[in-house]
Parts: sequence; structure tokens; C-alpha cells
Amino acid sequence: MCVEGTPHACSYNTTATSCAAQVGCSWSDATPACTGTPAKCGYGFTLDECQAAGCQYNGTDPACRGTPTPCSQLSTAACSSQSGCTVSTF
Repeated sequence: MCVEGTPHACSYNTTATSCAAQVGCSWSDATPACTGTPAKCGYGFTLDECQAAGCQYNGTDPACRGTPTPCSQLSTAACSSQSGCTVSTF
């Protein structure tokens, strides 16, 4: 799990790539700057998202948490990888 803590401010990210990797932040080419409100450390982060936010990841709790995306909102490619969803040929 992604241990509780205080994530980096969005402005900590100086590239579009690092900005996009931090949940809650977005890159503006016009400024250029990373802005937004960073998501708090906690459950629901992937390992990469956790590390990008400046949080600590504890691999002893590999449980899957969160709310699954409804099947109807998934792309055809993602549908088959979501448990319980199937692609309709109609």
C-alpha cells in the first residue's frame, strides 16, 4: 500500500512526464508548469503513482482496493482485461 504522508506539491514536477505521473496534477504547455492539487498518499495508488507523488510504498499489503470502472465505460481493449466484463458483438 502507499503509506500515508504528504505528497509533493504539483510544482515540484518540472517536466510534463513527471507531472502526468502524479495523481491530481496536470501540465500546462502555455506556462509551462505543473499545477493542480496532488492526491493524498493512500490506497488506490499504483507503485509508480505512489513513488511519483513522493510517498512511500509498503509492499506488504498487495491488496486490490478501489471501485472498479463500470464495464460500459471501458474501451474494447480494456473490457476483456476487467474481470466480469465481456465485449458485446451487437
